Amino acid sequence: MAGLTWLSLSLAVLIVATSIYCAGRLVVSRRRGGGTQHDVDAVHVVMGVVMAGMLAGALSFGWSGLWEVFFAVSAAWFGWRSISALVRFRTRRGAISHHVGHLVTSGAMCAMFVTLPAANAGASTTKSASAAMGDKAGMAGSEGVR
Repeated sequence: MAGLTWLSLSLAVLIVATSIYCAGRLVVSRRRGGGTQHDVDAVHVVMGVVMAGMLAGALSFGWSGLWEVFFAVSAAWFGWRSISALVRFRTRRGAISHHVGHLVTSGAMCAMFVTLPAANAGASTTKSASAAMGDKAGMAGSEGVR
């Protein structure tokens, strides 16, 4: 069990570092006037924070319904971007597959939040979702026991 806690916390720190990097890209891009895909970096920031909360319950916040809506909207956005890229760049597979990748990850996050409450009847927070996934760090963090 101690290995799971150590691994969960280590991955959460790595994910938060990635989110900070993406947030930094957004800030630098705003100051320089472009150079990054703001939608992609913004979704990566939120996804990283939410995933870190799922791995280490002490880092979680927000209602899971909020994250369901956010990731459903981001999946729809990247779905639209994929179709738009298909219409504009019929021969450039890279332009299409780039958006499809983000569509799939947003859809996976949405599906995770939609299915977890069914697995853990009444789960309404990411801490509950973390506990439903078997995260001992999240459970210990929410109980105040280490």
